[in-house]
Amino acid sequence: MGIISATTHKQQIDCYYQLFLKIKTNIQYVKSKMYMNWFHERYPNRDPHHPFGSIGSLKTTDYFCVPLTRTEHQHVDAAGEAYWAIDNLDLALNTAIEYISFLENKIIESNLLEKRCQLNQN
Repeated sequence: MGIISATTHKQQIDCYYQLFLKIKTNIQYVKSKMYMNWFHERYPNRDPHHPFGSIGSLKTTDYFCVPLTRTEHQHVDAAGEAYWAIDNLDLALNTAIEYISFLENKIIESNLLEKRCQLNQN
């Protein structure tokens, strides 16, 4: 009836936390100036938040940054990472997909420009 038993709720929390740890420890660390430049151009009034935090002094991959307002960023950092990160995994993935689409469009534009140049030379 919409009420989750204490055992089921604890199992759900454990599952979330296990998923969080798996992602945090197994996703390759990538620091990308190009991605962060795109991120700041795409989301000029947003902070880049690394939803899976840091491992030691290293942030997890830049490609999973999500756009948050400064207030949202401070709130999430204060509240803790694990549950927010899993609940908002779609935001991280969609931001990465936006970047992939952006890069694909740049490649297409570059190829079209190259073809035009070749046609003009002939």
